[in-house]
Amino acid sequence: MSTGLLRFATAGSVDDGKSTLIGRLLYDSKSILIDQLDDVGQRLLALLDELGPSRVSTLAAADHSSQPTITTQLQRLEASGWVHRASDPDDARATVISLSAEGHAALESVRRARLAVLSPALDQLDGPALDRVRVAIDVMNELLAAAADTPAPHPTRKDG
Repeated sequence: MSTGLLRFATAGSVDDGKSTLIGRLLYDSKSILIDQLDDVGQRLLALLDELGPSRVSTLAAADHSSQPTITTQLQRLEASGWVHRASDPDDARATVISLSAEGHAALESVRRARLAVLSPALDQLDGPALDRVRVAIDVMNELLAAAADTPAPHPTRKDG
């Protein structure tokens, strides 16, 4: 299985719309959740894995969430030992959140569980079907990149 297809199948990237499709494929599987790690926690761990140590504001922007929402979720992940806080080397007044070794292990467990569910289905596809999946992934990535360059409207702002 190619690396791109593997990352798509295991939702190894930031929650950027692909996880909705993956979620539908995994709906009947209870194995994608590990103890105390819900979908939001999985998404934040994946986000930290991709972005590296980040400020809460950066995580909130990347997740299209508010800072208070992300802070609450990060507190839960920190209490579980999956993330840790440190002083920002660029600004001692700020902190950065990092994925801990335990958080990385939890994320890898989720990815392995997803792969275990998806691999049998993907393995049944023939060459032309896999090519169509790869093309679909490329198109989705292009659309998501274009959408990332377009600012989303503020949900509480009234235009006009």
